[in-house]
Amino acid sequence: MSQSEFFLLLACPTSAESRWVQQELHWWIQNRSVDKLILCLTDGEILWDNATGDFNWQKTNAISPNMKGVFPAEPLYADFR
Repeated sequence: MSQSEFFLLLACPTSAESRWVQQELHWWIQNRSVDKLILCLTDGEILWDNATGDFNWQKTNAISPNMKGVFPAEPLYADFR
């Protein structure tokens, strides 16, 4: 990962619960820009809450909660469902 320019996250409830994916995301957030984190929704839901400036964590189940507060604005993502 240290030599990667981008992180493609195949976002789904299964990957959101994976401890390995959470570890990789944690590393990326600590060492790289979230601008280079590309969300590819493959299953589940990703919903942004403009009022809080974060994901709607009551309905979002395709990304792990360790991404709370990481994005300064709603990220673009590709919906492959």
